[in-house]
Amino acid sequence: MTIRYMIIEDEYLLGFRLERMIASLRPSWQMVCRTAGVEESVEALREHEVDLIFMDIELSDGNCFEIFESIEVRQPVIFTTAYDEYALQAFKADCVEYLLKPVTKKTLQDALDKLDRLAGFPGHTVSPDYRGLREHIRPSTPESGGGIKDRLLIPEGDGYAFVKLKDVAWFIKSGRYTDIRTFSGRRHLIDRSLDHLENEVDRRMFFRTSRNCMVNINSITSIQRHGAGRLRLITEPPADQEDIIVSQARREEFLSWIEGGSATGKEGS
Repeated sequence: MTIRYMIIEDEYLLGFRLERMIASLRPSWQMVCRTAGVEESVEALREHEVDLIFMDIELSDGNCFEIFESIEVRQPVIFTTAYDEYALQAFKADCVEYLLKPVTKKTLQDALDKLDRLAGFPGHTVSPDYRGLREHIRPSTPESGGGIKDRLLIPEGDGYAFVKLKDVAWFIKSGRYTDIRTFSGRRHLIDRSLDHLENEVDRRMFFRTSRNCMVNINSITSIQRHGAGRLRLITEPPADQEDIIVSQARREEFLSWIEGGSATGKEGS
């Protein structure tokens, strides 16, 4: 029997690479469609009948759990994600598997072998509690600090590399991209907004100083008064083209964060 599957992945090259690996390991399988966001994935699931779903957790317009809230998903799901392995032990359940990015042919083969052993696949009728997995991946409050990302997937040359978030000194918006600088001085540009990144980092470690900047507490070497109740942050490595300024509106929250509180605001002025 031909297995019909879909890929839900918001990074085109990763989705294309996954499709090619599946084709090489299971040449008789048929890919029905590939989607990048919550809304189009829900529509595709309503329109197409599939036996299996490969699904990224963070999508272009939300996360995969919004799909489960919009439509009942009874097919097996193989999650692809950059979340740390410890947080993902919750996925070790019947009908559920996960692959850490970057996905390799070996890890994909292992996941497909597990699927082959699944009783009743395809056409099984037992559905895991996909919505319940949310609590194991995302903390209920920013202060809890558990279940958040500990690394980012970064385009590098012809492939991808991981950057650990604890190694990132700051994020600064640079046109349509976000400039990432590590403590070692390496620079990366990624096509991901600060709003998106703010939802993925540990708020005890990172503070959103303005619409254009988010800073790691360990990069701050001094804090200076900057007039009108604002603060100027000196960081190492330093920001290249602009000062890192904390607005008057965010000053008290920033000082509380520095003293050991948590950052909860979404955006500065």
